Amino acid sequence: MKKVYSFLIGAILSTAMPVVALVLNGGTGALNSTAPTDDPGWGNVGSIRAGKPGKSGSRAGAIYLGDKWFITAQHIYDLDGPTGVVVGAVCYTVDSNSWTRLKNTISPNAGSNTDLTLFRVTTQPAAPALRIRSSAVSSGASVVMIGNGYSRQTNLVYWTAGWQLTNAASGV
Repeated sequence: MKKVYSFLIGAILSTAMPVVALVLNGGTGALNSTAPTDDPGWGNVGSIRAGKPGKSGSRAGAIYLGDKWFITAQHIYDLDGPTGVVVGAVCYTVDSNSWTRLKNTISPNAGSNTDLTLFRVTTQPAAPALRIRSSAVSSGASVVMIGNGYSRQTNLVYWTAGWQLTNAASGV
C-alpha cells in the first residue's frame, strides 16, 4: 500500500485556521512506502474500500483516531460510498450511521462545512489511539502529517503551495 504525506491529520489537529480542503503539491511519491524508524503513526493509516462499483476505493485514505473513529476527506464519502477501511491486513466495516461532517468553528467561516468527516467502524481496530492536541501549535512549528492516497499527479497548475515536503525517515 502506497503511503503519502498528507495534510489531513496535521491540518485538523494542529491549526487554528479554518480548513476547507488541503492538497499536497510536490514530490514524486518515492519517499512514502515505508515507515521511518521512529514511526510517528503509520500504523494508524487505513485504506478506504468503496461501496460503489467502479470507484477508486483503495486510493483513498483514512486515519484511525481511536475508539473506533476514523477521519477522512468528505469528498471520499461523497464520491465513493465507503463500506470498509483496511488497517494492516484487516478490513473493518464502516458503521453507515456514524458519518459526521466537520464544520469550521473559527470566523470568518464559522459554521461552514469543511472537506473533513469522521466515521466509526463496527469493531475495534488493533491500531493504537492517537494523542490529539487540545490547543493549536505555535505558528511556524513543525508537524508530522501522514496519510494514504493515490500517486501524485504531474504538472499541477491549479494552485500554488507554500508547503515543503520532507522525508521524515532521513530528516531532509
